[in-house]
Parts: sequence; structure tokens; C-alpha cells
Amino acid sequence: MRTQHAVRGGQRRGGRRVALATLPVAALVLMTACGSEEEPEVQAPPTSADEPTDSESTTEPAEETDNVTTNDDDAPVTADPQPTAVDPAPTTEEPTTEAPTTEEPTTEEPPEEGAGDAEAFAQEYIDLVASGDAAGAYGMLSPEAMVYYPDQTVFEENGIADFSEDLANAGDEPSFHIRPAYEETHDSAQVVSLLGFDEASGEPWAHTFAIRKLDGASWVVDQEITPSTGQNRLNWLNPGIQEGVSEWQVNPDQPMSFALLKNGGPNTAVTASINDGDGVQLTERPTDGAVMYDLTDAELTEGYSIIAASWVAEDAPFVHTSATPAGWSN
Repeated sequence: MRTQHAVRGGQRRGGRRVALATLPVAALVLMTACGSEEEPEVQAPPTSADEPTDSESTTEPAEETDNVTTNDDDAPVTADPQPTAVDPAPTTEEPTTEAPTTEEPTTEEPPEEGAGDAEAFAQEYIDLVASGDAAGAYGMLSPEAMVYYPDQTVFEENGIADFSEDLANAGDEPSFHIRPAYEETHDSAQVVSLLGFDEASGEPWAHTFAIRKLDGASWVVDQEITPSTGQNRLNWLNPGIQEGVSEWQVNPDQPMSFALLKNGGPNTAVTASINDGDGVQLTERPTDGAVMYDLTDAELTEGYSIIAASWVAEDAPFVHTSATPAGWSN
């Protein structure tokens, strides 16, 4: 739509064109010749009073009708501003090139039996027992352990009661030990044992449990049960059941030994170790109701040590464990 200004300008220009068109051609020539000695150039008259000449068409600005808004209330007419192209400012930042990585691709090898995150898993279980989170510790048990602990209450009373109490009363951080349960284990079974001391009495204590992988995947805990009635499957003899000395004191005149009862079924994969050492050689001495095992040529270091034994019975793959502190008699 043409604005009011555009329409009025067109009317003024139209009146000028009509006035020029009504003059005779001869008069136009005469007027031009009076202003210059050069021979005037005669232009053909326009064919119509409304048709502009070439000179007028080149000097007269074109009528712009785009982007013009008309205000019906005689408000000032404004044209939409046209965007102006601005040259982008030159950047002073240099392109960054990342340094090539020097890390070589690693090829992961299958972990050794018992390697990997076994220690972290065992420590998590210990922390839960120490903090009193029996529910969390109970959730880490193996399916075979659940047979012995059908609910959390039984687990607290017959599984970790002494363990939890000793951890709570320990003066210093207990020493942590871990070893393979038996050679060529298919489920990375590990024996975990802890040696600590009561803060009040200074007496040593020892606890142990086993961990293994369930179907080669997640770790689970085999927590040995403390029977409320009857005898333990394993009984420590030296150190252990001796008159006149503490249970942890070793008689240097006798080999260190323990006995496994037969009434639980056949016991296989029986191993024992001192502290973090490899399994020590065991010598069997069968009797009617049990099999006694001597730790042949085993030696204790100065101070206190921990002896840990493990075996597999009729409830395999559950790994049974037992541990005792050991030291020379005073």
C-alpha cells in the first residue's frame, strides 16, 4: 500500500510532466540553444503526458512500497530497518590442537584366582559387621550360607556375634590377611582372617570367613556358623585345648595341630596358613572320630600370629574356615 507521502509526491511530479509536455518542440530547442554554443540535442517528445522522460526516470528515486506501514490514526510512518551486514571481527584465538595420547591400548588378561576386587569385597563385609549393619552383612551371604542362617536373627546370634563384639572392643586396627582357600580353585575362593587385640585386656583374638565367586560373577560370603549346641567342626589342639595356659599359647614341644570331626561328612581340600604365608604342609593323623592335622615344620614369628584353616565338606561349594591367634608361651 502507498503511503500518504508517496501519493502526494507522485501528484507533484505528475503536474510537472504535464506542463513540459504542452510546450511546442521549437520552444524547447530555442531554450536549450540559448544556454550553450553546442548544437542542442533534440529529444523526441514523450508519447504521453503521464510517461516520464529518460532523464527523469534516471534521477527520480524509485517508489518503495515494501516494508512501509501505514497508520490509520495519522501516526508517524516508520519503515522497518533493514539489517546491515557486518564483517566478522577477526579472531585472535589460534586453533587448539590436542596432543596425541600416549596411552597404548591395553589387553586385559583374565585375573588370577582370587585376584581383583576380593580384598575390597572382604573389607566391605568387615566394615558392615563393625558398624552393626547386620542387615547389610546378611545380604552378602552365599546361598549355601543361607541354609545355616535362615533369617537375620540367627545370623546375628550364631554367626557374627563374637566377631562384631571383638571389632567393637578392638584397641587398634586389626591386621588383615587373605589367601586362596585351596589350589586350583574354580571359584576364586579366598580365606580372609583378622587378628586383633582387646583394648581393655590386651588379649588377642582371631576371626575368619571365606569369600568366593558365585557362578564366576559376584562375590559372596561363606560365614562359618558357631553352633549353639554341640561341638565345632574344627578344634584347635596346639594352640588350643591345653591345661594351664591361654588358648593362644603354643607349646613349643609339640607340633601345632588341629582336629576335624568326621561326623559332618568327608572333609576335603584341607589347608592351613600362618599370617599371609602360603599354605603350610599338613600331616594327617586319623583317629576314630576325627582326623588330626599337624602343621609340619611350621614356625612362628616373634610376637603374635594368626593360624587359619579351611576345608570343604558335604555342603560344597561352601568353604569352612576357622582361625586362632598363636604365640609362644611366656
